[in-house]
Amino acid sequence: MKETVYVSAILYDKFPKFASELAGTLSKYEIPVRKIDGTNDIWCRDYMPIQVNKDKFVQFKFDPDYLKDLPHLISNPTDIHIPELQDVIVSDLIVDGGNVIKHGKKLITTDKIFIENSRFSIDEIRNQIARLLEIETHVTVPCEPGDFTGHADGMVRFINDNTVLINDFSKTDKSFFASLLKSLESNFNIEVLPYHLSSRKSKYGDFSIEGNYVNFLDLHDIIVLPIYSLKLDDVVYGQLTKVYPNKTILTVKANDVALYGGSVNCVTWNRTEMEAKVISIHKESVGVDGTEVKNYVFEKISFPLTESIYVNIDDAIGDFWDSVESKGFFNVSEIKDAVSSKLKAEKILIGDERSSEIVDLVFEKLLSLGVIK
Repeated sequence: MKETVYVSAILYDKFPKFASELAGTLSKYEIPVRKIDGTNDIWCRDYMPIQVNKDKFVQFKFDPDYLKDLPHLISNPTDIHIPELQDVIVSDLIVDGGNVIKHGKKLITTDKIFIENSRFSIDEIRNQIARLLEIETHVTVPCEPGDFTGHADGMVRFINDNTVLINDFSKTDKSFFASLLKSLESNFNIEVLPYHLSSRKSKYGDFSIEGNYVNFLDLHDIIVLPIYSLKLDDVVYGQLTKVYPNKTILTVKANDVALYGGSVNCVTWNRTEMEAKVISIHKESVGVDGTEVKNYVFEKISFPLTESIYVNIDDAIGDFWDSVESKGFFNVSEIKDAVSSKLKAEKILIGDERSSEIVDLVFEKLLSLGVIK
């Protein structure tokens, strides 16, 4: 999996130290940071498209109510050219990227999307978003008091499909914290992250979000955590290493940008490329003990798996295997697509992320048995 991080070219002009530190930190892990030309402000998360899968991107309309009196700050996505982005799907729904917290088939936004798209009914908005972003669960949370953007990425992030991470607003606004918990607790387990409410203001009157750690950049294997030279920095870093045990936690000092109301996630946009992984079928291999493979999957899987779901996936793998065996090799993404299609046809909605994990475990075992290489 190859990832690229993008930032507005303006970020290098206004905050060169921060931009250089971010790029230098990521370069150590071979993740490039590229500049986006044609923008009018640094908050590129909001006006860039949403990546749904390896090939699908959705561009929502960027026309936020909080910039109605500042039209010179509204970046027009049609003026932004990323050569790798082709056939982007354009929607006339007004949705900022900072208000899209997506994980697999699940989505969290604030109720701001209903306010800014009031020409549609709530059901119409939900149905359009579900179709465009290919989601099955859409949870809306209340806007944070005082946050005129109404974004969710400064309040909540996914840890996994069933667990979210939220700011601990209990010391700053108990009533809002209770409302936030209530909106999430029926769908997710909740982990609370320390939060510090800053009293600093920028020269434009913006409240600083120094002390907001949940606005991190979340990549496949890496999290880039904003730090602020606060005592909480180390506490939060330690907590994230525990709740994201399979990710490397990097840090970047974000006081400069935070003073203007945003942090690391706000000023970045990331694109993921699925690298083709080719597997060769070992011609001299003998029959495989299916029970041994199944037992391995059930032992290693990270979520509850039923026998019937496994049988359907095993059948799909078998059908695909028969179709490519004479060729002697295949691409992993092809078999994952085949499994996903079969599950959807059978109305087994476990999500692509979970079916992908099962396929990976099956082939992990086949590799150890010498069936593939």
